[in-house]
Amino acid sequence: MSANKWLDAIKNNLHAKLDEVEDGFASSRDLQKIWNLSLSHTVAKIALLKINGHIIEKNFRIKTGRKIYPVPHYKLK
Repeated sequence: MSANKWLDAIKNNLHAKLDEVEDGFASSRDLQKIWNLSLSHTVAKIALLKINGHIIEKNFRIKTGRKIYPVPHYKLK
């Protein structure tokens, strides 16, 4: 197998692992913009909502910059 075939296999495999974010879910960065707060205040508010059981947390594998990472997203119950 040539090097190009190996690279093609890697590229195709990485794209297959991306998740589509379900409707109603938002990342902490999305909530930061919606609430017009700093990221640290947003994370604190999310933690409070989690403790009180008001939100659902789910990780989605998304492309952030040049890499794919599992990023927590949140949705109201």
